Amino acid sequence: ASWNVATRTLSTSVFKPGESYSFSADVCYTAGSATETFYLTLQYTGSDGEAHYDKIATATAVKGEWVQLANTDYTIPAGASNLQIYVETDASTIDFYVDEAIGAPRGTVIAGPSPVQFTRGDINGDGKINVTDLTLAKRILLGSLIDSSASRAADVDQNGEVTLADIIWYVKFLSGQTDSFPDPV
Repeated sequence: ASWNVATRTLSTSVFKPGESYSFSADVCYTAGSATETFYLTLQYTGSDGEAHYDKIATATAVKGEWVQLANTDYTIPAGASNLQIYVETDASTIDFYVDEAIGAPRGTVIAGPSPVQFTRGDINGDGKINVTDLTLAKRILLGSLIDSSASRAADVDQNGEVTLADIIWYVKFLSGQTDSFPDPV
């Protein structure tokens, strides 16, 4: 299940309930959909004796790229015990990598990977969807340009591969026949 993951126990002598800390973890996955939602989660036993799950940080990752889950001001609930942190997906059961899981004093900015800006259709990342992107999409379709980030952007219908249908959507978009790409498949 999406919540069956490795956990890291936090000592309450270091991470005191009722106090705030900075938490961060880097995540990457290489198989599955083009994007996935990840959470850095705290599992703890509340003063009521029940298990609780609190989201520390959330991020949307792009397949094949590292993303940072970070919160510089997270307060561990008062009365919490049996603290464990872990990274989980929203609902997917994909494999993923976790690196640099860090807890630090409140306000500490923990360096992490730069977020990848992913815009469907904008293959060269210049902030515009134009004939240059159409040309690059054609090169990807023909196999003369191999780049996973570019291919994700060129796959405007998000079916997992660049096909002639994507090229047709570019032509419709650039000729003004439509002002948006189709909903992801």
